[in-house]
Amino acid sequence: MDVSVKNLVSRNGKYYFRCRCPAGMRGDDMREIKISLKTSDLKKAVSVCKLITGKLNHLIESGAANTMTLDEIRRILAGYISQDLEEHARQMADYRPICPDTRREGMRRALNAMQYYERDRDAGFPEGRSVAEGILQNIPHTPSDLNFMAQEWTMAQIFLMRMQHDRIAGKRFLTEYNQAIYDEIMSGNYRSADEIRQAETVHTLGELVEQYLAAPHPTWGMSMREAVQNALTTMTEYFGADTDIKSLKLPNLTSFRDNVLMKLPARRKIYPGLRNCSLLEQVEAWDGETLSITTVNLMTARIASFFIWCFDNEYIDRSPAAKLKIKTNDAPSEKRSTFTPEDLKTIFTELREDRLNAWKPHKLWIPLIALFSGARQNEICQLQIHNILNVEGIPCFNIIGEPEYNTRLKNVNSKRLVPIHPVLLQLGFLDYVLKRRKNIRGNGSGDKRLWQTLNYSEKYGYGHGYEKSFGNFLRAYVTKDKKKVFHSFRHSFDSYLSNKEPNAFLIQSLDGHGKRGELASRYSKAFLSDMLATLCKLDYGFDIFDVLGKTPLPDEAIQKQIDELPRLTGIITI
Repeated sequence: MDVSVKNLVSRNGKYYFRCRCPAGMRGDDMREIKISLKTSDLKKAVSVCKLITGKLNHLIESGAANTMTLDEIRRILAGYISQDLEEHARQMADYRPICPDTRREGMRRALNAMQYYERDRDAGFPEGRSVAEGILQNIPHTPSDLNFMAQEWTMAQIFLMRMQHDRIAGKRFLTEYNQAIYDEIMSGNYRSADEIRQAETVHTLGELVEQYLAAPHPTWGMSMREAVQNALTTMTEYFGADTDIKSLKLPNLTSFRDNVLMKLPARRKIYPGLRNCSLLEQVEAWDGETLSITTVNLMTARIASFFIWCFDNEYIDRSPAAKLKIKTNDAPSEKRSTFTPEDLKTIFTELREDRLNAWKPHKLWIPLIALFSGARQNEICQLQIHNILNVEGIPCFNIIGEPEYNTRLKNVNSKRLVPIHPVLLQLGFLDYVLKRRKNIRGNGSGDKRLWQTLNYSEKYGYGHGYEKSFGNFLRAYVTKDKKKVFHSFRHSFDSYLSNKEPNAFLIQSLDGHGKRGELASRYSKAFLSDMLATLCKLDYGFDIFDVLGKTPLPDEAIQKQIDELPRLTGIITI
């Protein structure tokens, strides 16, 4: 039964809203609008019916009832997209083989166009709006449809330029609209033109090696810089300076290590016949001594550091050189041998002033300090007179790096105070130090070297000349064992002392090994006393005074010398 309210009808006791579809909304399968009001109460039905009628009239008057759906807009654009894809595919077919320069130029232009439409999108689709007006001029639409079409057309252009770029690069060969790939663009989950351009920018090995070497490396001395440059130059010569850094993978570097580095002549630069040969020619022509595994591992470690720098600066996604080190069965302690008591007796017998030709004080004192302190060769050779201190009554070596005196340390753990062993005091070491101080004050020079005959080299520091002379001395008078070198004093110190002192922390604090932590970086009188007590446990199994023909200085004389040293009091932070 119909009632007197427009669009309200009743069927079987239930009320419905019913009206004919407006002309702009009518389709083949939709002639009327019928909505159940879900009530049998006339009063409620009248109220709801009037509300629906009012909203429908508003939609009709505003034109919103005639808006196009997203599917309709994309259906229209699908034809344009397929047409564009086909036209570009035909152009590509007409080109036939494409030379590398043309391919790069085409990819560049596609990315530029893609970036242009990205900017148009960000600016509110001004070009998209102009094109949308042409597309919709013969199709009933609302202002909202126009805006929507402008947005979708602009995104379609981004899609098309991306497809053109990929097709020129040889990655995609679509010639018709593809919903899945289009949805990738529409979702926003795609790389921008800048991101694609950045990813496709080729950074060459030669370019990055040059940048790496030019970057600041505060811990490098000249010798380290030359070693790094040699490793990277060798790698660049093998792979080629124009090689894309991203193309180098672990198998490439492993092949370089095994087929080149492991077969390169040792000290190849000293052979005139090899100087004009390429890397591979040197490898093929050489049948003599090749680089040791230790040297190869040092070179690959420097190469690995370069690739870590490339990763840190986002030139590569991961380092391909992380696993280049060749594993050996040798423990670190086996790479250098310790001196036996007989070796040590022979060394210091031959270093006596009455036995050694061209004897100088440093030729005896440097090995003695190494034996009784565990200090490194360069740490001893670069000592300045002000590095010998009285720290609350305990004479100490202050091992530090001072750029103004061209002194440097191996690492952060090398900086330390080391008590001077009583044996060195009894042998008269402080007598030498004090005489050197007086000589320096007397001549008024700014030279504060403890060993005035050792000259500084920017490449090697203060110890290179001494290292060579001591090596020659060792081979001539003591041993032919190549594992026994000056560094064997340090190994001997650690080995003999560890047999007497169970506290590894104290030994590391003395020789500058390991990470000692915050507490160990502060030295008080009590802690220096512990270090001194540890030093006194050293026992090499022979009498150094007897070997050198020396009589120990009395304690009173030693104390007087200690009192003349510069003083350093309180807790020392190093």
